[in-house]
Amino acid sequence: MEKGKIESIFTPELGNQKGLSLTKWYFKPGDIIKSGDIVCEIENENITMEFESIYSGRILSTCKPKQKLTSGTEIFRIEGI
Repeated sequence: MEKGKIESIFTPELGNQKGLSLTKWYFKPGDIIKSGDIVCEIENENITMEFESIYSGRILSTCKPKQKLTSGTEIFRIEGI
């Protein structure tokens, strides 16, 4: 990602998204992450999924832990460094 560019990362389309929530953060705003880092865990009664970043950069903001997620919910924002 280009330096200074900001991207919003949204809930992935998982098919059965009933009861989906973000259960754990591995990073916080201000942290630097690399592409491939596991950023958070998303789960419902059927699955637990580790969510991997496709970008390297600085996390600007995150949604709240235990937040209910639907398709298109912003999970976090990242800035290229």
